[in-house]
Amino acid sequence: MPEQNVLANIDNTYDYSNILVVPEGIMYLVEYCFSVYTGFLKLIEDNMEKNKNVNPNEAAYDYKKGYNDRLEINVRQRLNDSFGFSYTDIHAFKKDYDEGKILNIGGIKITLQLGFGRGIGENIDIHENIFTISFLPYSIVFNRKSNHKDLNMDKIEQGIINTLSTKFPVGNSIFCYKK
Repeated sequence: MPEQNVLANIDNTYDYSNILVVPEGIMYLVEYCFSVYTGFLKLIEDNMEKNKNVNPNEAAYDYKKGYNDRLEINVRQRLNDSFGFSYTDIHAFKKDYDEGKILNIGGIKITLQLGFGRGIGENIDIHENIFTISFLPYSIVFNRKSNHKDLNMDKIEQGIINTLSTKFPVGNSIFCYKK
């Protein structure tokens, strides 16, 4: 995939401050991010398994394990400027969601970090991809930062955009009006 090893400085920011942050939309977005993250970990596992018995100098990696991959959901308390608790496990998040603990809060920040190596042998390019969705009152922002062009990362970005555009109702106001 040489076309996917092109260095780039991708820093895309989207303002969704006119959407209404409904619990169902948050749950859908969290499930989407966990699905992406689980699939990403499976790609790494499959790629490492494929290269297990190959000479290390000849191993061809599309997704080599990196040290900067994570999915974290931080929830900010309503009367506190700092984030109160975080989740790295979908089951814990779903439990608290079902118990109503994700209501009456000050904000949520979802960070999906997908770092990996791509190349042959010792010639590995490090791919860094960070997707951040921040929900604060009057400020809802999605940002993607990547250091390489990558079609799969473009698809993830588009999936998040589609989720934010379709799973959250629009509430235009005098503070944020979009067509």
